[in-house]
Amino acid sequence: MGKISVDFGAVNRAALARYSDLLFEWFPSGHLQGKEFRLGNLKGDPGKSLSINVSTGRWADFATGDSGGDPISLYAARFSIEQNEAAQRLAEELGLNVNRGRSVKFSGTVTPIRERQKAKWMPIVPVPDGAPTPKFEHYRYGTATETWAYRSPEGRLLGHIVRFDRGGAKKEILPLTLCRAENCRVMWRWKSFPKPRPLFCLDQLAAQPSAKVLIVEGEKTASAAQRLLPAFVVVTWPGGCKAVRDADFSPLYQRDTFVWPDNDQPGQDAARKVVQILKRTGARSISLVNPPDDACDGWDLADAEVEGWGTVRVEEHIRDTARHLDLEPANQRLGSGNSDPDATKHFRALGYDHDRFHFLTSRGCQVLTFSGRLLRDRSTLLMLAPLDYWTESFPGQRGIDMDKAVDWLFEVGFKAGVFDPKRLRGRGGWWDKGRAVLHLGSRLVVDGKTCSLTEIESGYIYEAGRALHYAPVTPLSDDEAQTFLELCDMLRWERSISGLLLAGWCVLAPISGALCWRPHIWITSPSGAGKSWVMDNIIRRAVGELAIVVQSKTTEAGLRQEIQGDARPVLFDEAEGEDQRSRERMQTVIELARASSSEGGAEIIKGTSSGNVKRYLARSCFAFSSINVLVRHFADESRITVLSLLPPDDGSEELIRANSEHFAKLKNRLEELLTADFASRLLARSVANMSIIRTNAQVFCGVAAEYLGSRRLGDQIGTLLAGAHSLQSRAQVNPEKVREMIARLDFSEYVPRSEELDERRLMSTLLEHMIRFQEASGLACDRAIGELVVAAAGDSGSGESDELADAHLRRLGMRVEKPTRNLLVSNSHSAIARILKETPWAKGWSRALKRLPGATTTKNPTWFGPGAKHRAVCVPLSLITF
Repeated sequence: MGKISVDFGAVNRAALARYSDLLFEWFPSGHLQGKEFRLGNLKGDPGKSLSINVSTGRWADFATGDSGGDPISLYAARFSIEQNEAAQRLAEELGLNVNRGRSVKFSGTVTPIRERQKAKWMPIVPVPDGAPTPKFEHYRYGTATETWAYRSPEGRLLGHIVRFDRGGAKKEILPLTLCRAENCRVMWRWKSFPKPRPLFCLDQLAAQPSAKVLIVEGEKTASAAQRLLPAFVVVTWPGGCKAVRDADFSPLYQRDTFVWPDNDQPGQDAARKVVQILKRTGARSISLVNPPDDACDGWDLADAEVEGWGTVRVEEHIRDTARHLDLEPANQRLGSGNSDPDATKHFRALGYDHDRFHFLTSRGCQVLTFSGRLLRDRSTLLMLAPLDYWTESFPGQRGIDMDKAVDWLFEVGFKAGVFDPKRLRGRGGWWDKGRAVLHLGSRLVVDGKTCSLTEIESGYIYEAGRALHYAPVTPLSDDEAQTFLELCDMLRWERSISGLLLAGWCVLAPISGALCWRPHIWITSPSGAGKSWVMDNIIRRAVGELAIVVQSKTTEAGLRQEIQGDARPVLFDEAEGEDQRSRERMQTVIELARASSSEGGAEIIKGTSSGNVKRYLARSCFAFSSINVLVRHFADESRITVLSLLPPDDGSEELIRANSEHFAKLKNRLEELLTADFASRLLARSVANMSIIRTNAQVFCGVAAEYLGSRRLGDQIGTLLAGAHSLQSRAQVNPEKVREMIARLDFSEYVPRSEELDERRLMSTLLEHMIRFQEASGLACDRAIGELVVAAAGDSGSGESDELADAHLRRLGMRVEKPTRNLLVSNSHSAIARILKETPWAKGWSRALKRLPGATTTKNPTWFGPGAKHRAVCVPLSLITF
């Protein structure tokens, strides 16, 4: 095959000619602001971190540092492929002629392969916050009679299915999704979900991971069946009988499923298709329920509800008529009359993902991944099973018939279904369908009983790792646990609640894999106040060998590769940011912690040199310590709780002596309690209390969210309080008692300043900035910009020259308009850019300022000084002065 040579310049010019259209196709969640196309990341999530210039093609992701200068580099980064392949694929997408051994030729105007007579609308899934509210009215069918919302596993709205009754038995059922057109217009359209389409009630599936699943046809039937069978999760697919194969049934992996078809031929045909898909998906069990013998044509569970069926009758019908369907083993060979090789004692096929095949070996108990090409390698086969197995199962003239062996591996790999990396679990504490699991690398402790990694019956895969030392011990007693709580409280905290939160973190961090929310903490103090002592002598000794301990120059990439699939606590000492490079490095580590917080958080996806992607799902609790806290954004402030120690003694000798005696008492109690087996005993208590901690955390989080006015902050503080409470009691908490307890605590420091609107924080940053100001007398002093604004407006009352203040402001890209009582802030002045250089508003500050109440923009450029003429935002002085 000849090599394809691609004219990169021609492809880039062709792409730029219709760049806006392409960007909306690649990133449906993006939005256009002037010449900048903005979104959250290369994965396509909503946000503002990734900026693409539609005129030049230059792009940069300010969160990760990735950047490029043309459409081809963006295409390669978006789809994790090499540049040459990206150019070739993009050329084909643009309709350019690509011949082997020839360069792409570009004549000027690009004509799409398929002419579009109508505007192309693309669904936006999930629906972003702040989207317009849909109107369930159709120009032909009138007002809807019923609507059903489809949601993601995290509960985010995906779209609607809408029913219109047209009289008699006539009806119309249409999908309604939020769509974006090529011209950037966003509106609700009668357009279906993108394929593969989601199942109805994904949020209920995620919320009830151990419940049985009933699959029916149609949303109306599903809603009725859910009312009749509250112990089940009832799902359906959008589009009716003919759209079964367009739906994504993968969320039913390892679930006990029941299929109840409508009583007609299309319903029976659809049920057979569902059963076939469930077998490929990997359902734990499949049962087919027959409708009643006397049911009329088209009868379903919605009719059963109308006829007065109750829960007991429906359950009895399922029990009496459900036919359990046999599932062929994943490793069974198809299509031949020969006996199938018994490979299960050596390895198990876990599935495939494009050209990658994944296997779990019995000898190493780790997941091995091979490309289709590597499966033909003899050494690959020997990694999966011993030589004797292959020669006996696939005998050939030279020992192994490689073609038959590889063909069989392909077969069992494809039959196992698409591989889901979220099934992998490394070391740490986990919750597995009602069981507390402690993964120690070489063995598991399941509900207090030790077993091998393969003995547990689970939909998850517990991979082998370096063994962690853990001997069976007696869990901490209630008295010892209370003593540890008191020990944490004895530290010299700025806030009395800090000891409680620290103790809670030490309880939770070793079982982070079992938590719905993983809180992080940051220990801070001036130099010499004991933050490192707390990390070394309390936190590290409390979590023991399970912890990953790093400091200073550690990078996010190194830390992420060390964690892999583990759910282990991370202790990051000396997390300082002495210079810009250090601050950027620490910001990436903080983003890793942020991604780890929520159980439903997004995966971290990295490209590789081979063109494939590497997926990570962080599930660790982090503890940082440093003099300066590098938490700046609200997304981080609500996930990382700062615990501040008091500065070193600088008072009287009597106070210094009292504090010294207190510290000596603290050390004595610490040595008595934190013995060599303390970490194991605390871990044993946490694992034993895992179920009640999870239950109590929901109560604490809900009450804390009410009290603090933020769900995310409630999850953070509430989870820490649930961990601390487990040191005092092993009983389920009462919500009223929790409200009383939280009302007594001081949370003032833990309501993040970033809860304030982003635009007001920006304005405060500008007004609080200090500059060197030379007064009329010739004396120089440091003044805040806000003081100059007040003076220039003539509101200071100090008699200072408002002209002098105004002159200083103009040099900073600001000026006061007295007649309109506005402060004009330049959109592009270099002085403002320097002030905001290391802030979230380093670029595009004007967009945030325009959101201030009463703010407007100048119609024409405004003079700020010689040669400085810029457009500006007009901010009412009433927001600044008093």
